[in-house]
Parts: sequence; C-alpha cells; structure tokens
Amino acid sequence: MLLGHTSKTHMSELINGIKPFTHKDLVTISLLFDIDINKLVPVFYQTKTAPELK
Repeated sequence: MLLGHTSKTHMSELINGIKPFTHKDLVTISLLFDIDINKLVPVFYQTKTAPELK
C-alpha cells in the first residue's frame, strides 16, 4: 500500500470517512498525485471551534 497501511479494513475506514487521514497520509497523497497540500488540509475552523479562539 502506498500509504503504508496494510489493513484493508483501515483503508476502507479512511476512504469512507470513518477514520481521518494522518498528516503523513495527506502529504504522501499530495506528492504522489501532484495535488496542492492546501486543497487537502482544511485551513479553517469549524463554526463550533471559532468562538473559543476569541
């Protein structure tokens, strides 16, 4: 597996959004498929988190 995950179950959970991709996964995907990392990593806070920052 390109991401280093050997479990089919784990990969299925990543693809189906059950488990989040790690930072390493996202960097690897970015490099392999020439995708700007900023398109893979959200650069905003969820609405419920934003008030905590004020």
